[in-house]
Amino acid sequence: MILQNMNDEEKFHEVFRVVEKTKRLFDSVMDDVSDRFSRGTRFPYFIRYAFEDNGNPWRLVFMCRSKEQKKRKSFFAFCYTTYSIEKSPKDMSPKDLKHGKDINCGRGVFWFDPNGLYHYLRQTPGNHGLGCVVDITPHAFNRYTERYLKPKGLQLAFDQKVENIMNRWRWCDTEGDKSSQKYTKDVLSSYDIFMQGGGMLRGQILNMTSMRFFTYVSEDMYYSNQLERQKDTLREYQKIKNRGVKV
Repeated sequence: MILQNMNDEEKFHEVFRVVEKTKRLFDSVMDDVSDRFSRGTRFPYFIRYAFEDNGNPWRLVFMCRSKEQKKRKSFFAFCYTTYSIEKSPKDMSPKDLKHGKDINCGRGVFWFDPNGLYHYLRQTPGNHGLGCVVDITPHAFNRYTERYLKPKGLQLAFDQKVENIMNRWRWCDTEGDKSSQKYTKDVLSSYDIFMQGGGMLRGQILNMTSMRFFTYVSEDMYYSNQLERQKDTLREYQKIKNRGVKV
């Protein structure tokens, strides 16, 4: 079970141990998924399966974003579990106490793609096409709620927030900001995901199989060339999509 006092290695181990189990479930429900997607009329369309492993509740979700994807029999699958970070007032910084909250507390998710279509590190030297587990932190969800959902008047349950993010998730920018970019021997550590309709998740690659998104930035907070990077990245996404690649 994923506990608050675990270190990163222990938490990611809990996630990786369920990958093979999820792949078996993925294969076993494909006929049902195809049949239900063929009858879907409202998009985005989600099909959800719940299971448990070692005390961790998991959801395997299949998503079809549009009628166009339905015609191409294209969908995206992701599997996730939630975790919580809680702190007492004595653990909060003076700044947190001043504002009466700790923005780092709340619920986050670990997720991965059981279908293997999305290898987020595949463009990174030395990766050899490995997939990865993604951590979206409570801080990122809190900022997403504050900077995207609330201004649009959207009040969503947590699982709906996860699906909303995944529906808007589009394409990565591995170039990053040259001024803040840091490299390790093999891995580009800075990593941004631009969202359909604007905004981006900012993150970093932790190692060859793990990455973390730590905040959400809205378009009105962009600086330097970030808006142009977003336009270029989403144009590239559309080109790849037009070539028939399942994205």
